[in-house]
Amino acid sequence: MGGTHDARQRILDAALALVAQGGVHAATPAAVAQQAGAAKMSLYRHFDDKAELIAASLRESDESIRDHILGRRWGEIDDPRERLLSIFSAAAQRADRPGYVGCPYVICGLENADDELSRVGNDHKDGVIAMLEIAAGECGAADPRALAESLLMLYDGAVTHAVMRGHGGPLRGAAIAAGALIDAS
Repeated sequence: MGGTHDARQRILDAALALVAQGGVHAATPAAVAQQAGAAKMSLYRHFDDKAELIAASLRESDESIRDHILGRRWGEIDDPRERLLSIFSAAAQRADRPGYVGCPYVICGLENADDELSRVGNDHKDGVIAMLEIAAGECGAADPRALAESLLMLYDGAVTHAVMRGHGGPLRGAAIAAGALIDAS
């Protein structure tokens, strides 16, 4: 059974990598199978269709991607304001590296993907908001949820612009705006 689980995990990893590299359309069953080193029939043994495969890949990666967004230092930063701003600086550093593609959940949403993919993306974003909301509350925000949602919208927009521009400048600029939002909250 270990081989079946390994093949399934390789397929999930390959699907996520392909979505991150080229969007939902790049994650064709043939491309996923090739990248995973698996037979196309192996995909269909585990998943009914491409949408189910991509949704499963995003669901299983949710926690690690959320940790990636928040950055390795998130839990080590005592000051909640600095913790909130750290997501922008961590993403700016990633965006300065060649090949930065942004958030796979946003990629799926921008491609007007299947309803299941939209639900998975919304669930992921809700998880990020929940983490930001805790820090926003620790900052003394009057409405921590509203601040968390605003920061995530600012972050996602800056990530999109960073992908378009090919560098982390938009995220560094968004950090300034985020600081003003936090201070005004």
